[in-house]
Amino acid sequence: MKLIRKIRDTKDRAKPLQKQEVSRDNPWRVLVVDDDEDIHVLTCLNLRDFSFAGQAIEIVSARSAEEAKQVMTTQAPFAVAFIDVVMEEEDAGLKLVEWIRESWGDQQIRLIIRTGQPGVAPERYVIDNYDIDDYKDKTELTANRLYTALRTAIKAYRDLQVIETNRLGLERILESTPNLFPRNIEVVPEFFQGVLTQIISLCHLGKNSMVSSGDGMILTLSGEKVVVQAGTGDFEDKQSSKTAAVVTLCQQVMQSERKVDELGHSVQLIPLTTHHRNMGYIYLENTDQLTDNDRHIIQVMANQFAAVLANLQLTMDLQEANRHAMHMLAIAAEFKDTDTGNHIKRIANLVTQVAIDLGVRQLDALRMGQASKLHDIGKIGVPDHILRKPEQLSSEEFEVIKAHPGIGATILGGQNWFEMAHDIALYHHEKWNGTGYPRGLSGEEIPLAARIVAIADVFDALTNIRPYKTAWSLEEAMDEIVRGRGVHFDPNIVDIFVRLYKEKKLHELCGL
Repeated sequence: MKLIRKIRDTKDRAKPLQKQEVSRDNPWRVLVVDDDEDIHVLTCLNLRDFSFAGQAIEIVSARSAEEAKQVMTTQAPFAVAFIDVVMEEEDAGLKLVEWIRESWGDQQIRLIIRTGQPGVAPERYVIDNYDIDDYKDKTELTANRLYTALRTAIKAYRDLQVIETNRLGLERILESTPNLFPRNIEVVPEFFQGVLTQIISLCHLGKNSMVSSGDGMILTLSGEKVVVQAGTGDFEDKQSSKTAAVVTLCQQVMQSERKVDELGHSVQLIPLTTHHRNMGYIYLENTDQLTDNDRHIIQVMANQFAAVLANLQLTMDLQEANRHAMHMLAIAAEFKDTDTGNHIKRIANLVTQVAIDLGVRQLDALRMGQASKLHDIGKIGVPDHILRKPEQLSSEEFEVIKAHPGIGATILGGQNWFEMAHDIALYHHEKWNGTGYPRGLSGEEIPLAARIVAIADVFDALTNIRPYKTAWSLEEAMDEIVRGRGVHFDPNIVDIFVRLYKEKKLHELCGL
């Protein structure tokens, strides 16, 4: 009596359970395989109100093992299958179990054997020899036990899904992390777009882990400014009002006017933080179906990306410092010239445009233009009285001048960053017919960048004042360039120069 009273008191004190909202989106799919029609009817009746983790179930029926195979190969995956043993054959259900695990290769579906003839398939034998998760005699499978068996099976399936999602997510992270850092540091837009694609793909790993539209953005911080680096879906247009609204949101979060956890489950705003420094955000929409596990995996990926982003920023800073150093060296090389900065700027403009017109990739053409600024760095080692001599040089003085390519190559040698500048400095006085210096190279033996600089340098020298000459007219200079076609200069590059001249682009490039 005391025990009964205690139970009653406990029930009186227990709070009534709140009815959980049940979603029919992405239901747990249950396959019932049995040749007895009554079993299908009773199963559907007893489980009509079943739900797990806020999701309803969808029951699919098959009346034979062969029909079950057809259903499984043509429909979406199942979480659980109730399988009768004796159907078209005495062991049809057991053969179906073997097919599911071995031939079909589904290791995650939970399999429950239900039999009305336990003597045909004894429980211990079946448990020991077949990869099943439960064995039930139909005579003992009441509504409550059916409910318990299904709930236990779906929970096990859900847990396996979480483990598999984690495995796939971590595998995806390990595969993508080595490729996160761009091989070409200047291809930044493609880098950000690639990372966003990886993040979005992580959202599609599990059955219930879907970002329905795949809308997302990567935003970085530049001081107090939020910069949109990449977008998908509705955010491909970086100038749209929707994109602007997300930028405003990030600014509010950055300034502590709003908190990330206030945004709700339909929006995921992931800070890109490394060493307590916020580098930016990843923004995802329509993330209601993401589980906490999914969000954790995405955060792990974001942390990897944040570290790469920090290294990328350091590398870009280093490249900018190198470009600045290159420019300063170029200024030093031309310091004795009254036309100091303008000369190297004109050469860089000419070289870049000619390279592009020759079909060189724009980034490589820009690098050629930058490197061309150092073509005369070797003149640092040439005495002033020779460099600035207003009369024609003697043969001895010209031999001194001819040493400057080698001096330039020595200054720029040994550093990968200056490799192209090294080649330009060393070979820009070579001639197409092999009569140039310092090595007498001819034709395509001369590096392309040096061939372009050769013609740009002569053209600029002709059209501008030098200590030993007045400036030539554009027409006179072009006549001289054309005369050097196939002798001094690469014929293809001369043809490009002629076209630029006719299109009056040389005037703009050289400020003439």
